[in-house]
Amino acid sequence: MLEQKIEALTAAVVALTAAIERTTSAAPADSKGKGKIVVDPKPEKTPAEKAPALSYDKDVKPQLAALIAGQGKPALMELLKGFGATNGQELKPADYPAVLKAVTAALEEAPAL
Repeated sequence: MLEQKIEALTAAVVALTAAIERTTSAAPADSKGKGKIVVDPKPEKTPAEKAPALSYDKDVKPQLAALIAGQGKPALMELLKGFGATNGQELKPADYPAVLKAVTAALEEAPAL
């Protein structure tokens, strides 16, 4: 029974892949790219890659402290949980910009303690 489901799913993936390939290769030349999937060989850098590196101690930690002061520790714990962390030091440097944005939004939206 499991083998039959795997075969059915595999067949569906193959059919979808073929449909995508037909769609992207069958687009007329005058469609100006509509319906085509275009992969940029040099994708534009994301804002995180363009921004200067953030420091936990200088940039993130003070904002987390401000969140605790403004909203309480439960608000901080909820925010950290969303990033897969149980404390600020477990945050990944790649997440720092998103963390700072989330802290700012939380401080602006919720009423102060």
